[in-house]
Amino acid sequence: MSGDNTLFSDSDDRYSDMKIEVESSIEELLQLTEEAKRSEKFKEWLDVQSKFHNYSYRNSWLIKLQCPEATKVAGYRQWQEKFDRHVKEGESAIWIWAPLEGKICPECGTPKYKHDLTNCEYFEEEDVDEDDWDQGIVGFKPVLVFDISQTEGEELPVLDTSAQGEINGLLKKVKRLAEEKDINVEIVEEDEWNRGSDGFAKDREVTVKKQDIPTTTSVLIHELSHVLAGHTSDNGFSSGIDRMKEEVEAESIAYIVGERFGLDMSNSSFYLASYKADREAFEASLKKITDVSSEIIEGLEVIEDA
Repeated sequence: MSGDNTLFSDSDDRYSDMKIEVESSIEELLQLTEEAKRSEKFKEWLDVQSKFHNYSYRNSWLIKLQCPEATKVAGYRQWQEKFDRHVKEGESAIWIWAPLEGKICPECGTPKYKHDLTNCEYFEEEDVDEDDWDQGIVGFKPVLVFDISQTEGEELPVLDTSAQGEINGLLKKVKRLAEEKDINVEIVEEDEWNRGSDGFAKDREVTVKKQDIPTTTSVLIHELSHVLAGHTSDNGFSSGIDRMKEEVEAESIAYIVGERFGLDMSNSSFYLASYKADREAFEASLKKITDVSSEIIEGLEVIEDA
């Protein structure tokens, strides 16, 4: 493995080290001035996110740092009990975050254990019963997982992720997903196309130029991503730095989805040289990329073959 899954071996500092390592790695990416290196490091994260689409960007970044070639991770006992596989002796764990659940205030959303630090007066109301408090995520804790390459035992079933080797099926499913989300799709013949780009999204309308099926599919996913990420309006896209941010987000989402379903995404361009942002803004983009790509992947996986 080219990563380092001994990064967080010191239990006393593990919690803070995990937070610092993710933040510093993202900051390091943003400080790179050479376009090729910056785009390649970003692509490494996208490759991991395509394999772990239902993980937060922080967890996929932690996996990238520790074990970038990972394809499927699970806890020690989960490998045993669910998959009949066993972690090989001497393997180092991969550390990720797991949510902690507890009572949260139904009024302000603050965890109950630190509610007295707020100005919320919900506690002071009469007849407040503990059962009235909502259950929600109150924090996160480090947990260890292992990649399948670190285990041995029963072979896992090979799951067909809908359209691998059948790209025509994927195009039909993307169109059906758009329809389910009340997004109108129009594919225009090439000789009738009069725009400079290969696709366009406005409000909840997506229009793409008809090309070969893989290209049409990837462009359609890109434009669909713009809509689901909230980039479009009656007037089309934003301009300037916001436009570049939106293009990075949409193309990143399309890359994750395309990789997941077997599209050749090697020609993707992430515009990172033109996208300047501080770490907070960039992490907001990472969250949006993660959320929308997961929404599309999970939506496509439940659509039956046409």
